[in-house]
Amino acid sequence: PAPNVVTSEHRPGGRTNIWRTTSTPANYGGDLDEAARAQAAVLPTAMRQAIARMEAGAPVGAALRDLEHKLIEGGFSKVDYAALADAASLERIDTLSNRPARLLVAAHIHGTRLIDNMAVGSRG
Repeated sequence: PAPNVVTSEHRPGGRTNIWRTTSTPANYGGDLDEAARAQAAVLPTAMRQAIARMEAGAPVGAALRDLEHKLIEGGFSKVDYAALADAASLERIDTLSNRPARLLVAAHIHGTRLIDNMAVGSRG
């Protein structure tokens, strides 16, 4: 499996957000059993689908809501966030433009919180 590479964002109050930059199911949730890992594979699949929709012109909010719905349907118990962010500042954005962006997601499955992010291209 690919090594885990993380990006961290230090927030006011000492909180740090860390995003995993690999998206292979084998890297997800070391505490998950094999069946739960198979369910966790819904996360990168749903993220890629949301990215494709946004890049094709779908409204960002609709693509994010659909992503959250797919995660819950796929066995996740809770989605903390699914957000589009500016790739440089990591500030949340509501529309896809010609600037680099990242899709950021944190969700819970079988008692484990999974955090992931993927690059999003410009609107085509």
